[in-house]
Amino acid sequence: MVATGTLEGRPQKVLSASIPPARWSPPCHLFMKVNVDAIWEANSKSGFAGFVVRNHEGNFVAARRVQIGALSVAAAEASAILLGCDMAKSLGLDRIIVESDSKENILNLFKALRLRGSFQDLSSYDWF
Repeated sequence: MVATGTLEGRPQKVLSASIPPARWSPPCHLFMKVNVDAIWEANSKSGFAGFVVRNHEGNFVAARRVQIGALSVAAAEASAILLGCDMAKSLGLDRIIVESDSKENILNLFKALRLRGSFQDLSSYDWF
């Protein structure tokens, strides 16, 4: 796919891969889905974490945005995951699916869970 546009009055060509848009899928019955994401600014080493909780029908349950400090984008994304889990816990939700676009953190989470062998208290893991 090729997109064209102008930048400072000069024509520009931008090449991009054909990536299908991501689609949200609901969790199975009895579960809630916590979608998390973060934005991070390198100069200030700060950003925001956001999370949204929806039920199996896609209905809104809760959402929150918090300002965070982080040394890297990966740390900001990890904070978003942990804060999303904390919010779910504070809502009394014990059956959740966490969805994040941070492949690095998801892989680290799976490694930690494989080593520990359980899904007990995720906030007790040392992520940084």
